Amino acid sequence: MSPKLAYWPIQGRAAPIKMALAYAGVDYQDITYDMGAAEGADNHWGTQKSKLGLAFPNLPWYIDDNVKLTQSNAILRHIGRKNNLFGKNADEASEIDMLIDTSGDILAAIVKMIFDPDFDNLVGKHPEAMEPKFKQLSEYLSGGKKFLLGDSISVADFTMYISLDWHSKLDEGFLAKFPILDNYLKTIKSEPKVKAYLDSDKHFAARCPPFAPGAKVLNK
Repeated sequence: MSPKLAYWPIQGRAAPIKMALAYAGVDYQDITYDMGAAEGADNHWGTQKSKLGLAFPNLPWYIDDNVKLTQSNAILRHIGRKNNLFGKNADEASEIDMLIDTSGDILAAIVKMIFDPDFDNLVGKHPEAMEPKFKQLSEYLSGGKKFLLGDSISVADFTMYISLDWHSKLDEGFLAKFPILDNYLKTIKSEPKVKAYLDSDKHFAARCPPFAPGAKVLNK
């Protein structure tokens, strides 16, 4: 039986997981809960969450035979380890952990702002506040690196891609300031399996927003 991944009809926290599954060539069932579904319906999360045998019911969730996981990064790491996308050794795995957390910092800064009622005042200051982090990342990718760990893609690249891609939509001048990061995004996006996912319905790019209702910019 193929694995199951469930989430809301948005990109959100499931986007890096779906990229990893696509790159690994994993055939999975993509389950979507409707934010407006009536209580009692099969696609109503509140109705279904206690029926799945999840230790800590939450979205996204991932079930693969006896493996039942919630927490987006736990799911991503599991997929990475299972599909040889978590480095060649323990040292590389630790570096991937660091990079996943670093991309999480970038994403958290975006999420915090786009849901803030004071968004219009904060958005102008955001690029300057994030510039030191992007300089560090540019330096990390310097020297002709194709991916974060060099020539081999890892699950950290998918979390970083999503965080940087969403930031580029928030700050239109972002990629012009950091050509190394611009090239990095283009390299990942051009990977055939990644491109196929980004063009698919599972990405929700054409018909659904990146985040839940209420986000100020990225949902336009």
